Amino acid sequence: MCWGAITVPLQDVTVAESQTAALECEVANASAEGSWLREGQPVDFNDNVTSETKGCVRRLLIFITRPQDVGEYSYQVSSSKTSATLRVEAVKMKKTLKNQTVTETQDSVFSLELTHSGVKGSQWIRNGVELQNSDKFQMFSEGTVHTLRVKSCSTQDEGVYSFKLGKLSANARLNVETIKIVKKIKDVTSLLDGTASFELSLSHDDIPVRWTFNGSELKSSEKIQILSERKAHKLVLQNVDQSLAGEYSAVVGHLQCSATLTVEALRVTKPLKSVSVPETHTASFECEVSHFNVPSTWLKDGVVIEMSDKFRIVVQGKLHQLKITNTSREDAAEYTFVCGNDRVSAKLTVTRKTLIQSKGINRV
Repeated sequence: MCWGAITVPLQDVTVAESQTAALECEVANASAEGSWLREGQPVDFNDNVTSETKGCVRRLLIFITRPQDVGEYSYQVSSSKTSATLRVEAVKMKKTLKNQTVTETQDSVFSLELTHSGVKGSQWIRNGVELQNSDKFQMFSEGTVHTLRVKSCSTQDEGVYSFKLGKLSANARLNVETIKIVKKIKDVTSLLDGTASFELSLSHDDIPVRWTFNGSELKSSEKIQILSERKAHKLVLQNVDQSLAGEYSAVVGHLQCSATLTVEALRVTKPLKSVSVPETHTASFECEVSHFNVPSTWLKDGVVIEMSDKFRIVVQGKLHQLKITNTSREDAAEYTFVCGNDRVSAKLTVTRKTLIQSKGINRV
């Protein structure tokens, strides 16, 4: 083999349209200079067609191939020459785009599948304008599948979306349905250490809702529960105190509704009065509180009273009563009513029963 001869010849190459084609051979002398030919004519080098020299390797690269690039390519150095054929297969569509209908705030995903992977030069277009990757639009490919994701859709994103690769193209329409708030949150009044909840109902299922308190976004925690099921959304606040009083908002896309939480302390509004009854009579203590049907506790000399034949505990709205039946001297004591952080006390006095006889008055 003569000086500058080719030691590894070119091989035929087949690529899909828009893929990169690489034609490669090796020469015996790394310093040997040669030329690339296409159909016997010098190759027209440009931004898309270039050559590389690495040691003895000579490589011709066509970055984005087109049907007109097919033909016989040769590399000639001195009197040695090697040739190979480049074939460019047409890329076809296996699965095309489909029309999409989403609800406001949801993402829309367009995808299609081609016959070949690794293609270059594809474009995503909306209403005739080419799209670029951004916070709103995400374009990516995996193997033969190409995808466009439109983030957090609004009605302004409606239109015709297109995929284009050379002469290959596909179109689909995006429709965005408007969300409506069917049931707005309402003002809530809660007792100190109680539970408060705000409820929201939307026109569509599975729509993300942001909850805010005095303008700051809320996250789930031990005291805060954020719940959702289809169209229903709920914010639940546990063990509320005055720090949680204020304005709460539900934010859905560009929609928002607000309500106020008021936190009230439970208190006694009508205190107990001391009672005096004769033995065997029924003694009754009663008081009123600020809220309806709240839990309470009765104490006798500091000991909790349980319901029994002796002690009857009655609750009617805000009115709380303790009835002590068939009283005896042992029932005389200090009785205390406890409700929330408030407590009031009064004394029961039990007097001996007086018998009136025909000859006078005797005390038993």
